[in-house]
Amino acid sequence: MTSPTFFTYNRDGTFIGSPTVLEYQHEHMEGPYTASFVIESGQGEVDDKGLWLWFDTRLMTEFACQYEGTEQWRGVIWEMQLEIDGELHIKSMDNMYNAVKVKYTNTSGDPIHTGWFTNDESIEQYGRKERIIQSSSSSGDEAAERAEAELLYSASPYTMAIGY
Repeated sequence: MTSPTFFTYNRDGTFIGSPTVLEYQHEHMEGPYTASFVIESGQGEVDDKGLWLWFDTRLMTEFACQYEGTEQWRGVIWEMQLEIDGELHIKSMDNMYNAVKVKYTNTSGDPIHTGWFTNDESIEQYGRKERIIQSSSSSGDEAAERAEAELLYSASPYTMAIGY
């Protein structure tokens, strides 16, 4: 019996390399598949520096698993957890948006949308992820300020460190 083979790809579809995966599982739910995998320092050619590099650069990287020549799962890395030196670090795409516009009501009561405010560097790295915010402001300038503030806060993936 052969082991699964794992591949990662850049956003342009070019092959990055195959990680040494210790634990892997996937399941089919209503709609897309979900999967999780574990890469551990000291296994194969992976060290702590390599794990940090994965954590810093592989979010939204396409990941595929093949078993006996048949692709079993393909998707993108949406959330990562890195446990190192007594701390758990989490990086997630859940609350990340790099294109934001605001829907607001003017003084006449008409609903109006601002244009899209974008962070091009974030779009280049992670792809475009949009969010429309509702605002009660009656000024286009206030709505634009709100969109810019939201974009400043949300253009990078949510990252946190949890000490234990």
